[in-house]
Amino acid sequence: INDYLMTLVKPGDHVFTLEDPSKWRTTRRLLAQGARVTALSIDAGILNPPDPSVTVVHDYTTPYLRTVSGDRPTLCWLDYCASVRRSNSGFDWVEDLSLALVWTDGPVVLTFSKRGVSNYMSFVLHQIDTMPNAHVADVFEYQGENKAAMCAFTVVRTGRTVKTLTHFAQ
Repeated sequence: INDYLMTLVKPGDHVFTLEDPSKWRTTRRLLAQGARVTALSIDAGILNPPDPSVTVVHDYTTPYLRTVSGDRPTLCWLDYCASVRRSNSGFDWVEDLSLALVWTDGPVVLTFSKRGVSNYMSFVLHQIDTMPNAHVADVFEYQGENKAAMCAFTVVRTGRTVKTLTHFAQ
């Protein structure tokens, strides 16, 4: 997925991403691409970025996205890697997506584990369908690095297009 995301980012672009600060894998790739990065995590390791130019946010996504304005990102990667259930008390991925679509003109990529909800695909598609001006551009299923069954949804504002992860992977 990182390889795909790099095709969407040009030097100087701003990217918002959920990051695993034990690895900093996405942020390092984005920095090497010349992007400006805002990385968010609830893990305290986020406070020690690999480069001082990284804007770090130690919070859950929903409270943070409720406050953003300006410096619109080219891309938002909401890399949850969790179930699509809406039961986490710290964030709501549906509200996050709605807020991200207002903040960015580009795609919002959401990644989830396929565990926990037997009808995850129809559940996610229905949730996104309730949002005005949201269009699912792509759904890509893959095996995560720990062999977990995963899925990535690429969502854009209605009327926008984007090269898809499925097309890139082929």
